Amino acid sequence: MFVRIGVDIGGTFTDFVVYDGGSIHRLKRRSTSIRPEEGLIEGIKELLNSFDRLNAFEIVHGTTVGTNAILEGKGAKTALFTTKGFEDVLEIGRQNRRSLYKLGPSKVPCLIPRRLRFGVPERVTKEGEVLESIDLSAVDTVVDKLKEEQVESVAVSFLFSFANPLHEKKLGLFLRQKGYQVSLSHEILSEYREYERTSTTVLNAMIGPVISRYLEGALKSLYEWIASRFGHRLLSRCRRKSFFRIMQSNGGILSVDGIRKKPLLTILSGPAGGVCAAAAVARSCGLERVVTLDMGGTSTDVSFFVGEEMDRTTEGEIGGYAFGSSILSIKSIAAGGGSIVRVDAGGALRVGPQSAGSDPGPICYGKGECLTVTDAHVILGRLLDTVFLGGQLRLDRQRTWQLFEQFCQQKMAEYIEKEGGIEKGVIGLAQGILDITNLQMAKAIELMTVSKGLDPRDFSLMVYGGAGGLHGCDLAEALGIPLVVVPKDPGLFCSLGVLLSDVVKDYSFSCIRPLEAFEEEEIESFFRKLEREAKKDLEEEGIPSSRQLFSRYIDLRYKGQSFEISLPYSTRLEREFHQKHEERFGYCDWSRTIEAVTFRLKAVGVIDKMTFPSYPILGETPRPEALIGTRTVYFQKKQWPTSFYLREKLEGGNRIVGPAIIVEYSATSVVNPGFEVIVDCYGNLFISKRT
Repeated sequence: MFVRIGVDIGGTFTDFVVYDGGSIHRLKRRSTSIRPEEGLIEGIKELLNSFDRLNAFEIVHGTTVGTNAILEGKGAKTALFTTKGFEDVLEIGRQNRRSLYKLGPSKVPCLIPRRLRFGVPERVTKEGEVLESIDLSAVDTVVDKLKEEQVESVAVSFLFSFANPLHEKKLGLFLRQKGYQVSLSHEILSEYREYERTSTTVLNAMIGPVISRYLEGALKSLYEWIASRFGHRLLSRCRRKSFFRIMQSNGGILSVDGIRKKPLLTILSGPAGGVCAAAAVARSCGLERVVTLDMGGTSTDVSFFVGEEMDRTTEGEIGGYAFGSSILSIKSIAAGGGSIVRVDAGGALRVGPQSAGSDPGPICYGKGECLTVTDAHVILGRLLDTVFLGGQLRLDRQRTWQLFEQFCQQKMAEYIEKEGGIEKGVIGLAQGILDITNLQMAKAIELMTVSKGLDPRDFSLMVYGGAGGLHGCDLAEALGIPLVVVPKDPGLFCSLGVLLSDVVKDYSFSCIRPLEAFEEEEIESFFRKLEREAKKDLEEEGIPSSRQLFSRYIDLRYKGQSFEISLPYSTRLEREFHQKHEERFGYCDWSRTIEAVTFRLKAVGVIDKMTFPSYPILGETPRPEALIGTRTVYFQKKQWPTSFYLREKLEGGNRIVGPAIIVEYSATSVVNPGFEVIVDCYGNLFISKRT
């Protein structure tokens, strides 16, 4: 038997989905925040122990190890070698002002201190001509200082190395022979813009040793357990094949060896899996324009796609540091089920950005002391603990109410008096927490759509994550979105998404000239060169040539601009660029010269994936066993008798009029008053306003 395991490690829960070729097995565990690999290994053991015989298996894993290392400042100690005279490019950065009206400058600390930034005598022109050969003797004198400073990793970023990487290759070989992990900018980001290329290379170097240690520890534990549980034959088979893959920020998966070369590809690893799953669900349902909202315990991630193509960008940022890489366009905000509630110095109620995480977690989980968004849902009567996680996690409602009362009495006395008593004050506080959280998420959706010339009212909203279904109707009402879709197993959606992803690699090459100055054969030669590299890499990933797909793109701009628009390569590039520029920025100028900047190639290695089973459409009325009770639930501080349904008992064609709450193993979905839900043939919930 061959099984595939999808894993997503979040701040609160670690999610597992196992597909054995016919059925799906699910598991949700509390995350082990200190050592995330422990929760990963224990969950895999628990799942695979149920299989007596295994011929092979594959693990596809979304991870935040690299992301956390950057955000927490726990990356490896890194040195930077750059062209002499350009040692301060990393610190100068850009002139962007994050706070326009702030009187004093505010910058994040430089990634590498000045004492570990070294200039090397060498020079290459922007055309790739060598003006000054590299002097490695200047580097030889620095090696002792690297040892003295206990440098673990080295980044190399020379001026115009994307045009001619000869000097970077020589220095890289020299440093690797000295025993250092080395990141070369022409391998990490072969594009112009010196600051972004240097920052990207440095970030890659900083998290490389961290990712390597994490992967080595996880693999070692897995190998030991596989040998003891299934024998050395399966172990040797696993060692030969790419049985352990990692989710990337670009929406594809990659082997451990591929990730070791470019660990920065894991920066948005987890959220990318959810977007891939959403795109697969949308294709099966025939949805063309979809905004995705992934609300977990720690954060909420928003993205969108139109048609087959998920929205992508090559300009990322993490912790205030810029990086260039092909990534899915995802906006992350600190608004999750575990986001902590507080009152600021001005007396205003705030939600986040701090989170209760997995330990201690929300108050209702039994250990927490701080009010959270999840606790607000408990106060309003929207969560049923007998179904969530199979009833393993019991909710402490009494303690939650007591701490809400205490919070109101200590920090919101005037509000209690205005509301007319402590009970109404607690209900009002809980509703206020949800209103603030919904506002934050609505702003994120508007930022992702309106800023690109798109109207959110033209989209469907697909909500997932453990808490996404709790807020779908509120967001649809606030933004005028006509349809909310809650897919099956929403609380495990990101771990499902990594099983629905192909192997994807991105390649780029900068060559800046007017578009009309390029001959078609020259452009063809650029893409053929990238394709040769891509074919080699995909073959190393175990993908045969018959399953390799390539897509070509060119970044274009009006001459004199400092930003580009990426378009699929075609013979109608000029017309398409003018049209896209007008769509995005509100104007175009057919008289201006169009400049080609960067040539890009997306390489896809298609793998066999699971498909969504279809069910027959039956009657509108749910079976009697689907209704598990009726309780009073608060909506906008008013009490409503609300029916609770067990999702696994609902059938295709069932129609439920709100208010209603639909519960399942991994999540809860709320159908507000005035809304109705219809179950489609794939088991998805389609929620819309009643007409």
